[in-house]
Amino acid sequence: FKPKTDAEYITHGHSEASSRQKLTYTMGGKESVQIVKDKPTVLVLGGGYTGCACARALDDTGKFNVVVVDRKNYFLHNIGALRAAVDPSFVDKILIPYDKLLRNGGVIQAEVEEIAPTFVKFHGREEPAKFDYLVIALGSSYAFPAKISEPTIEAAAAKYTSLHNLMTARNNICIVGGGPVGVELAGELATDYAGQKTITLVHSHDELVGSPGFTTKFKDELHKKLVALGVRVLLGERVQMDGDMSEEYKLGHLTFVDGERDITTSKGETLHVDIVFICTGLAVNNASCTAHLSDKMEGGRLKVDQFLQVEGLEKVFAVGDINNHSDLKMAYTGGKQAEYAAKAIQTLQKGGTLAPYKGPKPAMLVTLGRNGGVAQLPLGNGMVVGDKVCKKLKSKDMFYQASQKMLRQTKQTEATDAQIEARKQNLAAALDISPDEAALLQREGLAPSEMEPGASHT
Repeated sequence: FKPKTDAEYITHGHSEASSRQKLTYTMGGKESVQIVKDKPTVLVLGGGYTGCACARALDDTGKFNVVVVDRKNYFLHNIGALRAAVDPSFVDKILIPYDKLLRNGGVIQAEVEEIAPTFVKFHGREEPAKFDYLVIALGSSYAFPAKISEPTIEAAAAKYTSLHNLMTARNNICIVGGGPVGVELAGELATDYAGQKTITLVHSHDELVGSPGFTTKFKDELHKKLVALGVRVLLGERVQMDGDMSEEYKLGHLTFVDGERDITTSKGETLHVDIVFICTGLAVNNASCTAHLSDKMEGGRLKVDQFLQVEGLEKVFAVGDINNHSDLKMAYTGGKQAEYAAKAIQTLQKGGTLAPYKGPKPAMLVTLGRNGGVAQLPLGNGMVVGDKVCKKLKSKDMFYQASQKMLRQTKQTEATDAQIEARKQNLAAALDISPDEAALLQREGLAPSEMEPGASHT
């Protein structure tokens, strides 16, 4: 291993040397820790909603030795990330330690470099990690502030706080992209800065939220409510990217563009702006798949069968944004896939036969600030509801309590020395390393590589 030094933990003027153990140790509550070192090893690559849900479900059975791998030392509750962009008190609610996620297994901070049918390699470690079952849940990247690539919780918090401070001084805002992220960002800004800023949303299509399966009523209601909040919505237009903006945009490096400038739309209108947010879609985190699984990819995603198994690999599952299943790429559908994959692995281990995965009906809840939004529910032909239901379900706390519960942060307890020792032994067995090496890995992780601007890879 190549452990990080204390100097490498200095980020944005804050030292993490004193707090890193708390962030990277997997310490549950007072529940007993089971010795699972002789159980089948399940590697879960990616600590987002889908990966965490699958890992926790398998870990709770006590029948598997589960290891979650993520390049960050915190869980990003990105459903609430846009709220954090306007409300600094929300930053701590979207950056959540992994320390209590698993009762028996472990969560390690490492960057996945290569995925093969029988092994996984991490950046900073030469020896490959073997597994009995593999769950690939690498997710996707999106421009900040919707997602973030910073590997440490301190650096991520500083970046959101810095953006909020910047926003207080910006008055003419342009949002490029009218999908769910662009619409929600416009709603957050229009609500918290009501009447204080000019907000223009430019979308290349003729209606907002172009995802398949959603009704015209749902999209029209979003449009009406945005306009009512004071947002100017330009449909069927594009922003002409000039100079540095054009090059960075082509490379996929743009997050937001700060600075006063005039930009032109495809219909010839000039907009005077002082900050531009890019909300034009996600990029799949597939770099680690290309070396050994390129023949199992389609359109940048891993091809899966009706059981969510990677094509031709019975014990390798791909769930969430990384797979090519027809499900919409959302936390909601990712959770359904995670639940299925966890049950499928248990069934395979028992020698049983899998039933095909059946995805849920389309559903989406788009908030427009803290006071409401529009939702299409998976009822009937797509029931559309408004502010009252949206505020109760999501807008009020952006599923903060649900994320806290999933990561077991509602219990204010610490692990005993015996529990920590048991988890160390379990991790050592899972990765075929010594207990001392396992303790070092838990404590310090493996230093990730430098990421391109705008990326948020696992």
